[in-house]
Amino acid sequence: MVVKVILKSCGRRMDIAVATSDTQHGLAATEIVRAAVTSMPLLRPLVLVVKTFLREKGLNNAFTGGLSSYALVLLCLHYLFHRPHGPSSSCSWSSADDDDDDDELGKVLLGFLEYYGTVYDHFRTGITWFVNPLGHLESVEYERKVRPGHAPKCHLVLDDPVHPDDRGVFNVGAGAYAMARVVLAFENAFYATTFHRASRFTPTPLSQLIHWSGPLSSSAV
Repeated sequence: MVVKVILKSCGRRMDIAVATSDTQHGLAATEIVRAAVTSMPLLRPLVLVVKTFLREKGLNNAFTGGLSSYALVLLCLHYLFHRPHGPSSSCSWSSADDDDDDDELGKVLLGFLEYYGTVYDHFRTGITWFVNPLGHLESVEYERKVRPGHAPKCHLVLDDPVHPDDRGVFNVGAGAYAMARVVLAFENAFYATTFHRASRFTPTPLSQLIHWSGPLSSSAV
């Protein structure tokens, strides 16, 4: 069970997860995310930017068919594991050259939008996890089974790494029934950013994705 909270003082939104008989593995999932954030410095800023983008599109809530925070973290983690320029853990987020860091994050963000918006087959592909011989978590894609006579649908099949040996049993993305809209949002954002032209209202490529209007006013809470 998830309790959604909006802080009246600043408008910040929080989710408080309460364990039930159906959700007994929250602490294990938290440890996986915490370890991933520690070992892959680009994961946290990537998740924050994409999460903000999805919030503006109304697609950041699993209860309304969008992506849950956990599902988004796993999608980002899978992309960072397999992105063309190698694992992000080799990149130092705390280097002295902040411009290089920003440039690297920009490339990762653009690659994420391109991959899940135009490359990844959401109709026939799933993502699962396994622990390699060194004890490190890894991910792999697999072809989903489609029942004969049924057309494949745009579903997010994203296994829970808490259960790395149970492929297809614990689907973190099961509630994302608006996944087609999420994919379209990623695709549109990729092309809008790629072909960005500076203007008064969109001075930077990132402004094509995020339009910051400040925290919620107290009257809106």
